[in-house]
Amino acid sequence: MKRTYRRRSSHETAIQLKENSPEQMFFGARQSQSFFQPASAVQRKCEKCEDEDKKVQKKEAGAITGPVSSSKYISNLDGRGKPLSKSDHAFFSSKMNYDFNGVKIHTGTDAADSAKGIHAKAYTVGNNIVFNDGNYNTTSYEGKKLMAHELAHVIQQNKGGAKETISRTPATPGFDIRDVFPQAASFPSTIFFEMGQSTVPSSELGKIPAIASPPSRDITLVGTASEEGNDLVNTHVINQRLRAVNSKLSLAGHTGPRTLTPQLSAGSGNIDYRRVRAVDVIPTPTVVPPGGAMPSATPPCTATAANPTPELEPCGSSFSGSHPDAQNWTSNAHSLLSSGDAVAISQATVLFPGIPVPTLVSHLGNLLTQITNLPAHFRCHNTCDSGCSRPAYNTGSGSSQMMTLCPDFINSSNATNQSETLIHESLHATTGLTTADVAYSTTRLISSLTGPQALNNTDSFVLLILRINGVVPPAGVAATDTYDTTITGVNLDLARNALAYLEQWLLNAEFDTSLLYNAINSNIGSSSGWADAFEAEIAGLIAPVVGITDPGPNPFATAPVEADKVKIAGMFDRFTTLRQNVYVTGITINRAAAGVRDSWDFSAKTFTLGAPFFSLSPVNAVRHLMRLMIIAMGTVPSGLVNKYVESADRIRAHRSTLP
Repeated sequence: MKRTYRRRSSHETAIQLKENSPEQMFFGARQSQSFFQPASAVQRKCEKCEDEDKKVQKKEAGAITGPVSSSKYISNLDGRGKPLSKSDHAFFSSKMNYDFNGVKIHTGTDAADSAKGIHAKAYTVGNNIVFNDGNYNTTSYEGKKLMAHELAHVIQQNKGGAKETISRTPATPGFDIRDVFPQAASFPSTIFFEMGQSTVPSSELGKIPAIASPPSRDITLVGTASEEGNDLVNTHVINQRLRAVNSKLSLAGHTGPRTLTPQLSAGSGNIDYRRVRAVDVIPTPTVVPPGGAMPSATPPCTATAANPTPELEPCGSSFSGSHPDAQNWTSNAHSLLSSGDAVAISQATVLFPGIPVPTLVSHLGNLLTQITNLPAHFRCHNTCDSGCSRPAYNTGSGSSQMMTLCPDFINSSNATNQSETLIHESLHATTGLTTADVAYSTTRLISSLTGPQALNNTDSFVLLILRINGVVPPAGVAATDTYDTTITGVNLDLARNALAYLEQWLLNAEFDTSLLYNAINSNIGSSSGWADAFEAEIAGLIAPVVGITDPGPNPFATAPVEADKVKIAGMFDRFTTLRQNVYVTGITINRAAAGVRDSWDFSAKTFTLGAPFFSLSPVNAVRHLMRLMIIAMGTVPSGLVNKYVESADRIRAHRSTLP
């Protein structure tokens, strides 16, 4: 969904307080925000959820470590805590128009440990408010604000509010991932949810009647959640979702057996957070797999003894059906160029200006060898591999090459596209080439490369092979943009180049944050630090910018932590949104009238730029366009906008992407 408005940041179960709510009366509507959400009515309660009946609401702290003793502490609240002080009782009761007699404040080591266990500054259970170390201080503004927030939960709960709700606010707004899975309609047997929500979204309600039919069939509901929450949080969220879908199916007339199966670990290591916020409805299997794990459209990504490589996926005929064309096209291009074919030489001259033909013949010969040997150097992975945000990727070169084919490749029905992908990824591994993705065939930059730049660019060779063989590039061609007629000469060149490099920077940022996420997931807790040097270098570059763990210099001895993974997932999500709005998409650049601020309009795909833009350096022009897009996106707080821009700049420099 394209958005041109700014949304308040909050966590999974957050909604705003209604007008004139107690917390708003204390702070005013602009500063207050509720993190309470009523759970939907439950028609039938599953046995596995019996012990999830407490109400827990919390305000999250930063990345805190500590024993996960929250459940034990909550079960022994009676007799603990102390009343509000007389001054606090008088102050908050007056400001919030509510009598807080009976409220108990919990501080001390045990209380703090329980709050740390759910990564909270404070949390509320009934009339009990439990504080982490240093967060109970009603003499400060922030302390008053936190207390008012928790007291608002007391009011909500004592008015018959939510059952089994955990509410929290992320410590790092600008990295949270919201909204329902955008491809939800393609999964008719899966109900997707908003971040942390357990109410079935209105957009998903239309699936219920079909899932409930035939009424007597035996089905299993498999509930999953994204990985931001810890086990306590996600257990609540998953069980709420299961019961919500169970209730809808019952109301829709389903009378057969329904087994509710929470899969707590399924979202761990899966960068597609929206995809795993779901309940998959499947026919109940006759044999339960080892460990009790149910089959699901969402692959469980945690390695177990029974499934040590959850990322592996059957290739089907995707490779065998596309490899022959990749090999034959490369062989034909090499043969025609070697023999001096006029059409082949003409294409080489256009794509590689100034480069001798024998140089290209030699490189194509090496590429042919690499593709011929490819059957021994590939594998297929699912989305448990976060590098699989694209159809394929390559590591290593020559005899150490390993090409990874991903779901977009495996499930594609376009054999031409698959063959092109095999050529592209093989070029990365070809001895004497090991090309970089300076410019893709579908990007604006491809047509302006010099000969030496093209010689180092993967898709320049891909296009040469396709054109010599008369194959139309299956992914299409670069976008055509529209420029204000008053933008001419060097100003037009600056605008064109800035737009071309913006597209390439975003492609780099999207892909490399997906690789970084995967590496972080693999290296968390490692006693020997990082095993992935390329990704560790990226982490080191952006660590001081966005606050993830710095691996240190080579050999990158400092291992990453869970919080790093969540931040990088949020960055990947935003870079993906930005990339989708410029890649293979025509953009309009208008000149701003005097006094009009520079801007980006997502719906119109239009930049409006004033005179100062045209005096910027090439690098700063790209940064300026990206900054405008991030601001308009509305999901990055103002204090993080330049950090996103700087991160993208450092990532592209790491890949030697111009300018």
